Amino acid sequence: MKSRYIVFLLFILLNSLMCAQIEKYKYKREILNINETWHRLELPDNMFGNLEDNLADIRIYGITPYKDTVEAPYFLKENVPQTSVKKIRFKTINKSHDKNGYYYTFELKEGVSVNEIELDFTRKNFDWQVRLEGSSDSKEWFTILDDYRIVSIVNDFTDFQFNKLSFSSSKYKYLRLFIPATKNPRLSSAALVQSSTLDGEGKKYPVKNFYVTENKKYKTTEIEVDFDDPVRAGKVTINIKSDFDYYRRVSIKLIQDSIETETGWVYRYGKLLIGTLNSLATNDFNFKSTTLKKMLVSIENNDNEPLDIESIEVTGYKHELNVRFAREATYYLFYGNEMALLPKYDIVRFQDQIPARLTALNLGDEERMFDRKNIPPSAIFNKFWLWGVMVVVIVLLAWFSLKMLNGKHSSDDG
Repeated sequence: MKSRYIVFLLFILLNSLMCAQIEKYKYKREILNINETWHRLELPDNMFGNLEDNLADIRIYGITPYKDTVEAPYFLKENVPQTSVKKIRFKTINKSHDKNGYYYTFELKEGVSVNEIELDFTRKNFDWQVRLEGSSDSKEWFTILDDYRIVSIVNDFTDFQFNKLSFSSSKYKYLRLFIPATKNPRLSSAALVQSSTLDGEGKKYPVKNFYVTENKKYKTTEIEVDFDDPVRAGKVTINIKSDFDYYRRVSIKLIQDSIETETGWVYRYGKLLIGTLNSLATNDFNFKSTTLKKMLVSIENNDNEPLDIESIEVTGYKHELNVRFAREATYYLFYGNEMALLPKYDIVRFQDQIPARLTALNLGDEERMFDRKNIPPSAIFNKFWLWGVMVVVIVLLAWFSLKMLNGKHSSDDG
């Protein structure tokens, strides 16, 4: 009988603790039309501004018909592009040169597909227009790439390398690289790979404001980018109009906080990434998905002419939850808790058990939980009453435990 009381009291205590945890969240949305054990739930864009940046504060709690509080576990998926790279084994069977330049021939196994070659040179500071050819018998050669530019720039301001050849998948048994260099390029290594990318589910966010200013003192171009609402971004593309060659160091920063002063708002930025703008490839900069409301792009011009900035594109990827609803209940998505830690659910370790096809769910409108500063007196009384019940439960549990221990000692003495 006593054990039943203890179990009952433990149940009350745990349920009270769960309710106390829910109070720490600022927002909730009802989850609609649950009719299966597994569902998927896409996070709407207008939710990210009220989430912690690491998304650790997402919780799904439900209220059962018996007024019990339950938690539904989830697995968070971010549909970013997935790239796989397979290195291809090969042999370098010929190195030669003539008055036109240097030749390198690679032999592969029959039927092996390649679409990239990564080159590494010990020589620095070069600018070559190379040619790549393919052959099935090393006698008749066909052009794969021609006048393909590779560059190395190393000085006090930059250390830039563009040494990767990219082309359509090829299955030639022999590949021959020609470098029109007057001196030995000193090719130290080459890696032949087959690269493939599965497209993610990306979306481009509209830019509200786009301001470009030239800082003559520091010889930089500063670009301020504003959005109507916070966005969850994972890629920034900088489009340049200038038709001359350029290699510029660039840093991308996001706002960490702001202070209003008599002269206006002062922003404190944190670095998101550092890279190099160049005229040889698309200026895409990928980074771990981050929530942005305002962004600053800084381009180091040094003594060069400033670049003509055409536009900046910001891309994000779909975030969705795969959720398991084990019990019948009315479920809500809670968020907005600065103290929340990332949850630890078993289903993360058993992702292969999650059904491949999941029915999508919808969310109700965002509801703001009571602000502690504006809680009515009756609610404060109820909160104190809840804590009082918890104290009583703990005291009773301790009393039952002591009685059980005393009873055990008495029986041992007898």
